Amino acid sequence: MTAALKQTYSPMEIVISDQGSEDGTLDVIKELASKYDGHNRVTVLNCPETALRGMAGLNSHLNWLNDNVDADVFVCSSADDFSELGRTAKVVEGFEKTDADMVLTQQLFANAEFTVNAITAHPKETKMVGVQECIANLVGGSSSNAWKREFFNAAGPIPYLISPDFYLATLAAARNGLYFIAEPLHTYIKHNDPNNAGLEGKMRAANGNEHEQMRLKELACYQIGTGYLEIAKKMRDWGISDSSIVTVIDNMVAQCALWISVRNNLDMLKIQPMNIEI
Repeated sequence: MTAALKQTYSPMEIVISDQGSEDGTLDVIKELASKYDGHNRVTVLNCPETALRGMAGLNSHLNWLNDNVDADVFVCSSADDFSELGRTAKVVEGFEKTDADMVLTQQLFANAEFTVNAITAHPKETKMVGVQECIANLVGGSSSNAWKREFFNAAGPIPYLISPDFYLATLAAARNGLYFIAEPLHTYIKHNDPNNAGLEGKMRAANGNEHEQMRLKELACYQIGTGYLEIAKKMRDWGISDSSIVTVIDNMVAQCALWISVRNNLDMLKIQPMNIEI
């Protein structure tokens, strides 16, 4: 949060939204916001969409923010991640330069002790990214995200169980463009947490538990396959009928085939599949 308050870009509104925390987080947010003495406007929101959990809860939060925040561009960061102070300025410059639907930036990956151990691998250069490259290199899922409100209105609301990074980035690449800045302007903290909103943290927490990892893999196949389906449906609604939708459908079929294989293994071993967290 402090990195958001120290961004060099101005004027802008810094929105800090809490979604039903029960550990005093909202009080901390309000205190930090009250001490802000910069040139930007700071708004603290209390999102009432608290019925859903996991990825469904994250998506309901993003959908609610789009409906309740008056902004042309959203530059996003999670509570425990942090951005370089010039991130917003460079992202806005990227939008102005390209008129893309989304601007992504390279990011660093750190563990819970804030030790950096990885960096966005693809792309290697600043450029526009197409659908095929976006999917093949998981560009949306390994980069920091910012999008235009107009694009989100067209692509959203995000379906309840879909990874928003994957869904939005692929659709942006298919629509008016996905622009990638090859500078590490954001740091993502990886947690080994069975209660993590995304499946990645749950998988790391299940390290060494083969059956639990298999159950999580089956759930991930379901989630990704459904994501491809929702992306293809939206592209069809937009009238996109070029090679990009063929790429999405081909990957959906391959993901569903993997899902069937993993599900068969669960059945053979008599392992109960995992319910998706909502």
